[in-house]
Amino acid sequence: MLKTTSKEFKAKVKKYILDNIDGKYLTECGYPASNNNEKITSLFNCMCDEWWKGFEKQRTPNRQEALKQYLLGLPSSFSVDFYYFDQRNILKNWFEQTEEESNKYEDNEVADMFYYQISLNFYQMYDKAINSDDNKATFKNFEIKASYKGTKKADWSSDNFNNHMVTVTNTETGEKARFEFWASIVNPVLNKEYDILNAFYCFVNDAVSGSESFENFCGELGYDSDSRTAEKI
Repeated sequence: MLKTTSKEFKAKVKKYILDNIDGKYLTECGYPASNNNEKITSLFNCMCDEWWKGFEKQRTPNRQEALKQYLLGLPSSFSVDFYYFDQRNILKNWFEQTEEESNKYEDNEVADMFYYQISLNFYQMYDKAINSDDNKATFKNFEIKASYKGTKKADWSSDNFNNHMVTVTNTETGEKARFEFWASIVNPVLNKEYDILNAFYCFVNDAVSGSESFENFCGELGYDSDSRTAEKI
């Protein structure tokens, strides 16, 4: 029987995921799905737009559990096998189990393992896709790379966990600077050149504002110069 950490096992689960993402549906809904990375990130974005937002995201903050609940709702974006009999046979194939090994487990145990492996391997693919070398931009002698973290809530929003660590490298000197940045609810991942450069612009603009006088800082960002909040910032 294969281990869940083996290459063979993971390859089977990932193939199942990619084979069952409905690229046509995603494309019709306006999500890119021309390659595997786009299918993975678009499925996540579709889930966020259709269900995992607001109250639902607060109620189910764990992203693996969120994907499981999304799939249990039989979304059009993913053709999931939902009968216990089919799930058992799929697991039997993934694990290369004997009939006896496969029949050891109750239906609820089979379902839990089935959705767990899909969620686990999906997010391994997702994290790799959104943190690939494609998620970077260049401005003059600066290289800007965005790495999605998705684990920290923005101070100004109850449901925006789309935080990134953005690294700016001066290609002439090798010096680096890093800053946190939250993408929007609509576009949760910085994976387009325009969005990455916009994050860099915000970083530079904030740095310039911080070097100005307190009065100019307040005027630039719309704070009251008599405000304790502004002084704290």
